[in-house]
Amino acid sequence: MAFEQPRTKTPLLVKEGKVDHSLLGSAGVVRRCNQTGSTTCCLRSAALSSYLENNSLLAKERSCSESVDCAAFTMRSLHFQPAPIPGVVVVRPERFQDERGYFARAWTKDTFEEQGLNASIVQCSNSYNTRKGTLRGMHYQVTPHAEAKFVRCARGAIYDVAVDIRPDSPTFKQWFGIELTAENGVALYIPEGCAHGFLALEDATDVFYMITAPYTPEASRGVRYDDPAFGIEWPGEAVVINERDASYSDFIG
Repeated sequence: MAFEQPRTKTPLLVKEGKVDHSLLGSAGVVRRCNQTGSTTCCLRSAALSSYLENNSLLAKERSCSESVDCAAFTMRSLHFQPAPIPGVVVVRPERFQDERGYFARAWTKDTFEEQGLNASIVQCSNSYNTRKGTLRGMHYQVTPHAEAKFVRCARGAIYDVAVDIRPDSPTFKQWFGIELTAENGVALYIPEGCAHGFLALEDATDVFYMITAPYTPEASRGVRYDDPAFGIEWPGEAVVINERDASYSDFIG
């Protein structure tokens, strides 16, 4: 698997919810899969570990400041790192620790708007998953009820996945996955036009969603988690999955 090497000395920006791939920072943390002849994007465990370890914003022992030449913004204690799929963004709150524990800002409307992300949250939902291996997804809503989601793990751990199903996107049918845990505090922003799903990596896992459109049954759609059109590489077996999610038809697009 080959990855594009980043350019240097220029910050990576998010514009109108999309990654400007012409601007890549010297931290070199955004890597795009270039499998010849393949329409899927696979970040395997090793690649994802490298992605996080090399990211000066996601590494626990480092912090971002004006003196750091990094591939992301810092705005009001939230760090934004664009993923290889345009509009998908990894968000990490900065934790301020003391003898009581820590305090971290998880979301602010104006900061998300300044990043060009949809901050019109109209609904928040909670997903409790009793068993490790529970899989939910891959879900989305069609226009005019398309939704963006901001997802974090409040307890336990999940492997969170976004699939690009926008026909005009340069990463159409590619996917991005990342581990979100209560411990690491990382969250994922999934824009309109991407299907979303996750696999619970621990028992008693709790997932919190912030959503930009109300649930509309007639607009609800899905693609199958194991559809060969995407080739998602899940880190474990789907032990618990409902009939609807397991029986979506093959994606045609």
